[in-house]
Amino acid sequence: MTRSQILTSVALVLLVGSTALGQTTNRARTFTGTYTCIACDLHKTAGTRSQCDIYGHDFGIKLTDGRYIHFLPNDHSAELVRGGGRTDFPIKVIGIYDGGARTIDVQKYSIDGIETVWSQEHNKMEMQLTHKQLLAKVKGERQLTNK
Repeated sequence: MTRSQILTSVALVLLVGSTALGQTTNRARTFTGTYTCIACDLHKTAGTRSQCDIYGHDFGIKLTDGRYIHFLPNDHSAELVRGGGRTDFPIKVIGIYDGGARTIDVQKYSIDGIETVWSQEHNKMEMQLTHKQLLAKVKGERQLTNK
């Protein structure tokens, strides 16, 4: 085998390998749609027998083409999975998408132009702030009862 043939073979192996890796590598994707309870929306549009009052809501994104994307439940998407009482508003979500499961592992999202990015440090700060607010509330209630 000549040097040229060896280099060509190596280049071909690298090209095939990088293509195969490229297909399995997950890259962040952005989806824009409507934040909604998928079960409630299907009840309205398709007449399904959703029972959110018994089993809880299934929040996700409804794309403009009618497809739904579920949130992978984890600490990054907890607020989206839990819901906040408000639905049917525009949302942009960035994360790792699995097309087979139609599920997104949320990295960040934007509601009303306000972007939220989860990080362990932000979570710690939020917990500390919540703890301080609860302590202040309890302290205020104690002062009211002692008067």
